[in-house]
Amino acid sequence: MAGHAVPSDTESYWDAGQDSKPRGFRLPFGRKKDKGKKAASRDRRRVKHPVLTVLAIMFVIVGAWMLVLDHNMHIDDDDLDMACEGHAWPFKPYYVLITGADAEDEGAQRTDSIMLARVDPLRKRATLVSVPRDTRVDLGGYGQSKINAAYSYGGPALATRTVADFASVGDVDVDIAHFFQVGFDGLADLVDAVGGVTVDVPPNTTVDGVTVPAGVQTLDGEQALIFVRCRKTYANGDFQRAQNQRVLMGALADKVKHSPPWRWPGIITAASKCIKSDAHAWQFFGVLLEVAGTGSDDIYSAQVPSRTKTIGGVSYVITDEEAWTQMMENVDAGKDPEATTTS
Repeated sequence: MAGHAVPSDTESYWDAGQDSKPRGFRLPFGRKKDKGKKAASRDRRRVKHPVLTVLAIMFVIVGAWMLVLDHNMHIDDDDLDMACEGHAWPFKPYYVLITGADAEDEGAQRTDSIMLARVDPLRKRATLVSVPRDTRVDLGGYGQSKINAAYSYGGPALATRTVADFASVGDVDVDIAHFFQVGFDGLADLVDAVGGVTVDVPPNTTVDGVTVPAGVQTLDGEQALIFVRCRKTYANGDFQRAQNQRVLMGALADKVKHSPPWRWPGIITAASKCIKSDAHAWQFFGVLLEVAGTGSDDIYSAQVPSRTKTIGGVSYVITDEEAWTQMMENVDAGKDPEATTTS
């Protein structure tokens, strides 16, 4: 055959003097492409794309949900941001102020319940200290007044500063990280979202003619509202109501701690509708996760040691300064507030 010589089986291609490869020729050391592997790679890419799509959709949905929550609960107030001088770190204790506003009881211009809470994320322990709303304090330019008037005079910022100053006694310096105001009307939905709360109801728990039977029982949202609102039918009025509110907080923490994951979206949504805060939704979610690590057995509970006194025809609650200093030193050290003090 004229033209090119055809190499024998023992003659190499290069020995034959070829300048280009014949069709279908493969070098002895060449790697044959694996069509099976290429197909498998294409299949893997096809699998990855739907997964990424689903993740992207979930990210958008969660992001939109968080924005709605933030709109529901966030208080846009520069003065309040400055008043909340503390930081809610996940690795060290911090303080938050919890107030209650009951539109059915003297309106929402004054805080009807005040609780200072210390959260210890590492030890998974919290401390709740109720501050009687009639506690007599110095409100600066507003003079001597009841502590719950701070909200009326200067909103949540003044309320936060006033409680921080009130609790900074002895060697204790309290910087409050977040302000939370709980609307009692929305509290019923939150209790229902966790599936009810189990508490020990004291006798004579009656509001507007509706009575919750005494004893240990599981309350729904409407019953829980009666439990935290009642004061006029109790012999010790506001003091018993403050105790009920701390008990409810512990019961809620128990239910959140043991709630299955599928309940969490409903719990968080209900909470955002009854809580107003300087915290953004994602910050609130972090605090909620830390609270979820505690239960009622992990919560210390106390009330500012005090007594009632009428001054100028006005009934005040007067703080026992020495006992209060001892209590706050215990609180700040993570101890039982009433270890050496009786409220």
